[in-house]
Amino acid sequence: MNGCQTTRSIYEVLATKLDAGGSGKNDKLDAWRTRAEKGCVVAKIAKVGSDGEALLQDITRYTNSQNAVRERDFVAINQGFKTWHRELADRYGLYLEIQRGGWDSQRAIQKQNPDGRQFSRFASALDLTKVYGAGWLAEPGLAFGKNPPFLPNGSVFTRMIADRAGERPFGARDLYAAYLLFESGKRMDFGRGGSTARRQTKFLYYFVFINLLRDGLQKEQLSSGPADITEAVIQLLEQKNDAGKLLEEMAAALIDNYLTESNENSVFHEVKFRDPNGFNFDLNGFLKWEQLGRALDQTGCLQAQLHFQKQFMGMSQSGARTARRMIKDHLAPAA
Repeated sequence: MNGCQTTRSIYEVLATKLDAGGSGKNDKLDAWRTRAEKGCVVAKIAKVGSDGEALLQDITRYTNSQNAVRERDFVAINQGFKTWHRELADRYGLYLEIQRGGWDSQRAIQKQNPDGRQFSRFASALDLTKVYGAGWLAEPGLAFGKNPPFLPNGSVFTRMIADRAGERPFGARDLYAAYLLFESGKRMDFGRGGSTARRQTKFLYYFVFINLLRDGLQKEQLSSGPADITEAVIQLLEQKNDAGKLLEEMAAALIDNYLTESNENSVFHEVKFRDPNGFNFDLNGFLKWEQLGRALDQTGCLQAQLHFQKQFMGMSQSGARTARRMIKDHLAPAA
């Protein structure tokens, strides 16, 4: 429980000084290495037993209260994330970072052991729970604005892992689907580096993508529970097929329209966005609004955009299959 931060700091210094890639001899560096090898870190270890996860979290929290340990640091000692970390690695070759600096450490290990297991894909546990919360649980505003609800014991995380009547429990496969949607957002230039319309709307993209997908499944009489959505996302995005690409483009186009001021159903015409007692034209604040996506009746323009796009998904263009039919045909083998 004590010594972790010290050890991490030592590792960062060692990596900088000793893993720079040079092969020459440096007497000063050798002398420094000799002194460093004589160092030690005082550690405290708490043994709580197999059922002591809650006690372990309390010990960690209060032992480190003077260090302002962040909530996301408790992901590393959550048993669920430990299991999902292992399953994502074994099943999908995906490294799930459950502790700050974990991916940097893994890359260093891979560099030093080129014959050992090599990961080329990774994702932060918090990023994936926020993707899942924004999409599957319709919480894009909350995901954009806050982290704690998506971490162990948080309100959204609790909903994620709640018992699903008649469905398999939340697990690594759901996180893998969230990872695929996360990568989809990056491909479509949502987030940092994207256009003005897409820079602040990656969580809204996850929400819109899942909302359109769920409606498509329902209109085609396919199951649309959380686990069904997960399977559909994997089928559509894992191999970047035409149906998946079409859904990506339709979700992105909807958001571009929503962020275009001249469009009568744009965010700039939302009553709450314009209200001096509401957001008073503060776009960043509006996109972090907890009711965004959660209560579509309070965002009439977004609701209209979704309505029109869903209608378009059911329309045939020049005799071709509708978007909904394309999705159904692709999912048919797994349905």
